[in-house]
Amino acid sequence: MDHDDAAADAIGGQNADRPTEDPVAAEARALLAEIEAELGAVSAALDRLEAGSYGTCEICGAPIADGVLATDPSASRCPSHP
Repeated sequence: MDHDDAAADAIGGQNADRPTEDPVAAEARALLAEIEAELGAVSAALDRLEAGSYGTCEICGAPIADGVLATDPSASRCPSHP
């Protein structure tokens, strides 16, 4: 931290040279990350469906209950392996 940064932090807690993050943009980035994660999970579920392993736990091979899959169609593990 240089002298100007230290002075800015001591006075106002923020450096005037650094733009503050737009809360709308931050929320949009967080939402995008959530959507990308969900898309990845759905894509993996489709891969399991094509491979014939959809609905079985990736850890122990036990069937995943229909109720679990109804709640989360992208579930890849049984309740014993969260």
